Amino acid sequence: MVEVVVVDDRGRVVIPRGVRERLGLSRGSRLLLVELGSDTIVLRKLDVRTVLEEIAREVKEKGVPLERIEHEVEKEASEVASKRIEEILAGH
Repeated sequence: MVEVVVVDDRGRVVIPRGVRERLGLSRGSRLLLVELGSDTIVLRKLDVRTVLEEIAREVKEKGVPLERIEHEVEKEASEVASKRIEEILAGH
């Protein structure tokens, strides 16, 4: 499906009704926005419950200690934040 939408003066975009209905989106639904390059963005429905269930299943199946996951997530978040701060300071 392809639709053309317009960004309003406050930066908002209306997701067409048919798309909202098919995806089960309603007021307060969370979407993950990912920027892919200089002219492409992707919106993905963010279902926190499903994400947590998938993580819990994988942790259980693979026997990975939660402390290790926590450490890796914190490490990656720090790296991403550091990179972003460098970009901001460099004027990008």
